[in-house]
Amino acid sequence: MSLQNLEIVPRLLPDVRADRKRHTIRWREREIVPDPMLYVNVQDAFDTVMVCDTVAVIHHLPPAV
Repeated sequence: MSLQNLEIVPRLLPDVRADRKRHTIRWREREIVPDPMLYVNVQDAFDTVMVCDTVAVIHHLPPAV
């Protein structure tokens, strides 16, 4: 299995690095499992942060009316 990765906007990276941002909400993206993950800056693929995802919760939205 390869390392999971998610793209992240650059303005959030300082908070991730300082451990102030500890959760994220994603919509219509692939399933994430608890494991190490690499956050990748959407504007600079060489700017990355390794994190450890410890919990992944999936919430299903109700159908549109």
